[in-house]
Amino acid sequence: MNRHIKNFAGAAMVLALAPAALQAAAPAPAAAASTPAANSGPVAFFTGTTVSKGTIKEMMSSRKTTRVVSNGTLQPDGSLVIKQTVEIGDDPVRKRTWRLQQDAAGKVSGTISDATSPVTGTVKGNVTTLSYKLEGGLKVNQVLTVAADGKSCVNEMKIRKFGITVANLTEVITRQ
Repeated sequence: MNRHIKNFAGAAMVLALAPAALQAAAPAPAAAASTPAANSGPVAFFTGTTVSKGTIKEMMSSRKTTRVVSNGTLQPDGSLVIKQTVEIGDDPVRKRTWRLQQDAAGKVSGTISDATSPVTGTVKGNVTTLSYKLEGGLKVNQVLTVAADGKSCVNEMKIRKFGITVANLTEVITRQ
């Protein structure tokens, strides 16, 4: 099970980034466009390069540091593609790709290269919530909250199996 969790840690960050970038592509209401929250929302935040640093704590294991470098690119069809390099503890560096799409109602759908299910979620203001499944029956839920100043984002992820939390990831993502 630990192998599947290790594969997941960086994935959550990427997913969170993609929906945000998609939201930025959607036209914002004129009144909201001038507010700091609108200018620092998930869409604007996750397009381009971001770097995250954090920790993952797996059940029956010690904490490991995480570092993820992501590059989000908005595609002509409106989807967001995120290419990610993931480092977890002393494990080998991995690459991952996300493709996310957001509709006008704030619903997010997409794929991630190491998930076993589609990615689903919502974007509401500066908060993006995502869910998907990994090998081994692991269910991932993450909440990404972009700071009011638009310079950072907190990613809090829970990984569950049979309803029991088997790992927690907390990281801070910053724009480069």
